Amino acid sequence: MTRRPRRWLRYLTAGVVVLVALFLVGPLVYDHVAGSGPAELTLPTEGVEATAGGSGSAVPDGNWNVGPHSLVGYRVQTDVLGYRSTLVGRTRSVWGSITVAHGVVVKGTLAVDLASLSGSASAGKVLDTGAYPKASLVLTSPFALSPAHGQVHRYAAHGDLTLHGATRAIAFTASEEYVNGTMYVLAEIPVNLTQWHVTPPFGVKDHGALEVLLGLTRGAGNRHVDG
Repeated sequence: MTRRPRRWLRYLTAGVVVLVALFLVGPLVYDHVAGSGPAELTLPTEGVEATAGGSGSAVPDGNWNVGPHSLVGYRVQTDVLGYRSTLVGRTRSVWGSITVAHGVVVKGTLAVDLASLSGSASAGKVLDTGAYPKASLVLTSPFALSPAHGQVHRYAAHGDLTLHGATRAIAFTASEEYVNGTMYVLAEIPVNLTQWHVTPPFGVKDHGALEVLLGLTRGAGNRHVDG
């Protein structure tokens, strides 16, 4: 006589499957319902005519420190059960500096506290910030700055990006404008997360972008975050 599987066992198995599915996709579906996150970062006066300072004023030489108007994060696409959305995580816990000598950026470092990312419900999960809470970028080649004041300029930049415990050489475009004593630098750095040994959560694409907006000041800048 063949014994049929007990009905309660089938129900239990189905319930476990549902719970696992909710655990995997729940935060991503929430992100879709909540919206696609904030717009891409832009320079503060991009597309707006400069109001002070005139032209021909060069960026002063010396150290420029990352100030409180700086913002760093990431943007990545998702596709879960046909729901497509954008996950965005951002933080102001950023510090570092660049050095300008004779109108040339000769060195620069940037560090980010990824553990403080906020935004999408899955902000920290994408980059596994619990295990790897810090990221950094070190410029590896100099580039000359334009002297024009109040205008946006773009430069080819190179650096070493450390993310998820791995360091890779990258090339990217940085946009800069110098207005009223502040130097703003904007960069969107395309990244293939798998190159940094990041395994994205279920439904998250492995190609995304790091977003960087720096407000650089001759003052003290942001306080260094230890740990």
